Amino acid sequence: MKIAVIGGGITGLTTALALQEAGCAVTIFSRDPFEKTTSYAAGAISYPYAVEDSTRAQVWYAQNDEMLMSLMDDPAAGIFWAHWKKCTLDPYFEIPEMYMRLRDARVITGDDCPLGYKKGVQAKLLVMHVGRYYPFLKQRFERAGGTFYLREIKNFGELEKDFDLIVNATGVHARYFAQDEAVYPMRGQVVIIKNPGVNFHFATFEGKNYFYPRIDEILIGGSAEIGEWDLTPNDVLTRDMLAWAKTVDPLLKNPEIINVRVGLRPMRPQIRVERDEHSCAVPVVHNYGQGGAGYTVAWGCAFAARDLVLGTAA
Repeated sequence: MKIAVIGGGITGLTTALALQEAGCAVTIFSRDPFEKTTSYAAGAISYPYAVEDSTRAQVWYAQNDEMLMSLMDDPAAGIFWAHWKKCTLDPYFEIPEMYMRLRDARVITGDDCPLGYKKGVQAKLLVMHVGRYYPFLKQRFERAGGTFYLREIKNFGELEKDFDLIVNATGVHARYFAQDEAVYPMRGQVVIIKNPGVNFHFATFEGKNYFYPRIDEILIGGSAEIGEWDLTPNDVLTRDMLAWAKTVDPLLKNPEIINVRVGLRPMRPQIRVERDEHSCAVPVVHNYGQGGAGYTVAWGCAFAARDLVLGTAA
């Protein structure tokens, strides 16, 4: 089968790889280079943030982690384990059940929480260094014969004559591309700094603050602005994030800034992974709406989409 994948973020790329490994000839059409996608701005730590809490999402999460573990022996993939904490100032806070399902999850209090935080959860999570992981997968796709074009596709009809099936992995842009009003953006901004030697991963339940070391760099976040489409970095927000980070670890007091990135998380009440026989002359398989968990469920959703393409879905 000749398959066109519209969307060059992590969802489109993993779906293309899953289809390629099933024997399909796959071409990716991406409107933007990786450095301008939401995937480039992602925290890419494997836990289900801002996404449906459902049985199928849990299955996709587990499938994704299994795939990541199969790749992490190759240092070029940029995948590693992190002992992650998420804490609150409220000693009576009830830790949501979804966090207690994480690998090696346990409730922590007192001295196990940094800087006066009172309670939280600690878990062992997989982290992907996006500057290594995405290029690693793209190279694997292209070496196996896949084609990646930087080209904006404005409608399915542009591709229906040349392909047997189309995968729609347009993320938040599916709101307009697929006329899906259930999709909306949650803007996220992060600061990337050179890592001065910090090796623990920390997030808070208050606000949207977190920092995630990724080998040679640290990603500091963040924001969660519902309905906001603006991709211009907000300097005030950048200063606020850096000010918070230096209160958590003194090594972060004089950061060497590498980059400021902004992405639009594709929010949707449920992830859309379904086959559509009516949008154009060839079948379309939709795969979008992963919210803040794109890297967390990417492979699971890719396998589900693959099965819909091949007609093997349960």
